[in-house]
Amino acid sequence: MFVLGSGELLVVGLLNLIAADLQVSVPVAGVLVLGLAVGRPILTALTIKLNKRMI
Repeated sequence: MFVLGSGELLVVGLLNLIAADLQVSVPVAGVLVLGLAVGRPILTALTIKLNKRMI
């Protein structure tokens, strides 16, 4: 849980740097946080039954 939680919060802390690196505004880069919040649970649900040896 610590790794999953810190992974999402890390992006929030680095948002200004990410926006500057991508040369976009901070609100546009903030969409990345929304993508993480929505995409991570969906990706987890889709891949939870995969054979771990295949990965």
